[in-house]
Amino acid sequence: LVATRQDELGRVAAVLGLASVQRLDLPDGTIDLQPGVALRLRAAVERVSPDIVMLPWYLDALRDHRVTNVLYAWGCADLTCMVLAYEVWQMLEPNAVLDITDQLDEKLALVTKYRSQTATVDYLGFVEGIARTRAFYSPVRTNRGGAAEAYLALPNTDYCDLVTSVYGADGQLSMDAKRLLA
Repeated sequence: LVATRQDELGRVAAVLGLASVQRLDLPDGTIDLQPGVALRLRAAVERVSPDIVMLPWYLDALRDHRVTNVLYAWGCADLTCMVLAYEVWQMLEPNAVLDITDQLDEKLALVTKYRSQTATVDYLGFVEGIARTRAFYSPVRTNRGGAAEAYLALPNTDYCDLVTSVYGADGQLSMDAKRLLA
C-alpha cells in the first residue's frame, strides 16, 4: 500500500509539474508525536523554503492529519510563510475561498489518480460535492453555481499558535490533545 500511494503521488506530482516531493517515510496511521519527527519535518520544509505551506486542517477527522499539524507547529513556528489549511475529511470554517470552477475537472481528474484511496469510498463525489457546496455558500459565480475551495489562511506564526493552543507546545500535549489524538 505504501508503494502504491507513493506511485500515485508521483503521478500526480508529474501532472502538476512539481519540482520536488519531500517524504518523511513515516508509518501510515501511527505517526509518533516526537520532537525528532518535528525536526525532520522542519528540515523537509526548509529544503523547499516555501512562501505558502498547505496543510490539512488541524481538526480534520483523520488522526494523521491532526498529528501532522502538531508536528509542523512544534517544528516550524518561527518560519516566515503563509499557511493554507484545507479540508479533507471534515469541513472547516474558512476565512479564504477561491473560485476553482475552471479547474474543477482537472482537480477531479487528479483525484482519480489516487485509486487506492478512492476504491472503497466515493471521495471523488465528496470532492465535487464540497466544491459545489462551498461555491453555494460563498458565491463565486452567479446563481451560486460553480466550484470553490475553502481555506483557513493565516501567517505561519499565527497558525502555529492556534494549533499549539489546542494541542500543546514543545512536546507537551494538552488534555484536549489527548482526546483529539486518541
